Amino acid sequence: MKTVPATKAFILCKEKVLIVREATGYAMKANIGQYDVVGGRLQPGQSFTDSLRREVREEVGLEITVGQPFFVIEWQTTIANEATHIIATYFICQATTDNVTLSNDHDDYQWIDPRDYASYPIIATLAPAFEQYLKMTGVSRTSNKLVRDKVPAEISADNRRPFTHWADDDEYRAALVAKLQEEAHEFASDQSVEELADVVEVVAALQTLPGYKPSAVQAARDEKNTRRGAFAERIILDKIEK
Repeated sequence: MKTVPATKAFILCKEKVLIVREATGYAMKANIGQYDVVGGRLQPGQSFTDSLRREVREEVGLEITVGQPFFVIEWQTTIANEATHIIATYFICQATTDNVTLSNDHDDYQWIDPRDYASYPIIATLAPAFEQYLKMTGVSRTSNKLVRDKVPAEISADNRRPFTHWADDDEYRAALVAKLQEEAHEFASDQSVEELADVVEVVAALQTLPGYKPSAVQAARDEKNTRRGAFAERIILDKIEK
């Protein structure tokens, strides 16, 4: 069995962490279909910083600032039919853009809230790194949070056990309001179609509750538009003088 030192990049941008999914055609065939952070083996004579910058540039096309290491883990696996002992060091890294260009080794990427890491099919050895990061930054792990309907099944498919409960009307209303605030904040930061779709999805769920029926919401919207107008004319109020 050979021992391989590796570097791993916890790439942050807009408070999200980048994870990438191993493609079926990846030569190493270690974690096909699962997500991991960007990284790779340390080449002889290469520094941690140079190794991370090279791997990140090759795998996702980003330029990063490498920060301090925050987690070390070791595991044994089989890579290209060879038993391998990996010792991986994780570094906090910063990217100035979330515009990713994937190499052929990966077929998908996600910028995720680190609290939601268990909602994704990540490799088993990545979970402790996320836990350490959350502990280090003082961020509480996801709990009592409204999630999309298929998220528990996705967690189970990754051989993890989700603990859930069904919300009654009052809890569901409160959870939707909290979710709307969360998604609106994420859209304000990201302004992508995907984030806007999340906002619309939450609004659609709210409209299934008593008092928020689509017809009632539309009637209130029409009344306000008649009385005060909409936002179609792009009027910015600079100031008011007496």
